[in-house]
Amino acid sequence: MRRLILLTDNRERLVCFDTAERSKSFEIEIRASKEWKQLLQGSPALIYLDLGSMSDREAKRAIRAFESQEEIAYGVVDPDGVVADPADLFHGGASDYIGPEMAQKKLPTSRISQASEFYPEHEEEAVFSDISWSDIREGEEYPFFFLYVELDILDEWKLKSGKGLISGLMKTFETHLTRVLGPLGGRLWMKNQYGGLFLFPYSEGPSDIIPVCMRLVMNRVLISTEVYSYGTLLPYHFALDRGTTVYRQPEKTGTLISDAVNNIFHLGQQHTPAGHFVLSQDAAEHIPAGLRDSFTDFGAFHERKMLRMKLPR
Repeated sequence: MRRLILLTDNRERLVCFDTAERSKSFEIEIRASKEWKQLLQGSPALIYLDLGSMSDREAKRAIRAFESQEEIAYGVVDPDGVVADPADLFHGGASDYIGPEMAQKKLPTSRISQASEFYPEHEEEAVFSDISWSDIREGEEYPFFFLYVELDILDEWKLKSGKGLISGLMKTFETHLTRVLGPLGGRLWMKNQYGGLFLFPYSEGPSDIIPVCMRLVMNRVLISTEVYSYGTLLPYHFALDRGTTVYRQPEKTGTLISDAVNNIFHLGQQHTPAGHFVLSQDAAEHIPAGLRDSFTDFGAFHERKMLRMKLPR
């Protein structure tokens, strides 16, 4: 969840933040404009200075002070249009400028999200502790294991098989994985064309998700015969990561903004070969002790170390 701090003495005037304030994707804190000095030590949030709440002299002092702090992400709201050259704010390191016209409009959440990503936001380190589905409420942020699953549909199937066959294959794949992963707390949360994302409430220590995925990879010949009965080997791949996200019901995830969800989809689609099982370094901390030698380094992805399950020769 993205955090915003609004330094303003007249929140009602800043209509631009109304949509973000109602959204579950943002946590907004309102502070008095005179408190800007207290935030110079850094904050894991995007800070907006409302120049309409400050004298010209105080506004210039605040802007100069924030420009001198490289670790602070900040934007400027200028409801009265007192800034002569908004571009100069960006030269000084500002992440956003909201002028008089925009300040009076309800801005979409995507507009505020773009500003929060314009310069890297320094987030607090996530705290991970055991949770269960009974603890989880929609709209709140929690730690999860993310398991990306995808059936590696062969090109000849796409060319020679009807849509009905592939649709039936995907339904069997989904049903089988739900039956195997459900007892571990896994729920199919998002779907794409040939797979999707299973979500597991986080738990500390060794994870049973890992040996189950290993068995699914190792036993795919037997599984292809007993579960699918299509007379051919069905390859699939898995990617596992750990992170936090706001939880929404599966049918309401279309507008969810989550770095953790984006990361697992990128890992599963871009850095996990067909037939393989890849883990992020964070997820690898949960490999049971007796299975650690079954994994090998697999380079880095998005500047994060990855591991890959060793396959038999």
